Amino acid sequence: MQKVSSAATSRRQVPAMITSGKFDQYGGVNLDVGGGAFEEATQYLKQHHKVTNLVLDPYNRTAKHNAAVVARVRRKKADSASLFNVLNVIGEKQARLEALRTAKKHTKKGGPVYISVYIREGTNRKVRTRDGIQLNRTVNAYLPEVKSVFDEVVVFGSGKARSGTGFMIGVV
Repeated sequence: MQKVSSAATSRRQVPAMITSGKFDQYGGVNLDVGGGAFEEATQYLKQHHKVTNLVLDPYNRTAKHNAAVVARVRRKKADSASLFNVLNVIGEKQARLEALRTAKKHTKKGGPVYISVYIREGTNRKVRTRDGIQLNRTVNAYLPEVKSVFDEVVVFGSGKARSGTGFMIGVV
């Protein structure tokens, strides 16, 4: 459970990992853990990748919506999952691990889990923002947690970048 809600951190945008070409899936189903309140990513993935994007977000979707998404991926696991700019707004390690485990649990064997993190300042110091919190971590700072859930993790670019958006893929 998060001490500081991440509900207000939801942004009306297509995540950079999708538009950068790092999201290379075509067709199938993606489980979007922490996908937020808006439909931009869902619409973009459907139009450009022919992907059905199922958003699972306890802070921005109703309990009924989330229950339906979980029921669907329990019947048949998703081809992929994503955590787009999610880990960087969750202050508690256990809550971040739970988000990663949820993605892994509901993704088919061999499927990718696309992970992007916003690196505001790269200072590795958590700060309170108007909308919640921002961890300000580099990609490398998240790696121990991500590797504790996934045996194989691919990092794109420098894991040391101190600003921008960092990209990783965990393989189920």
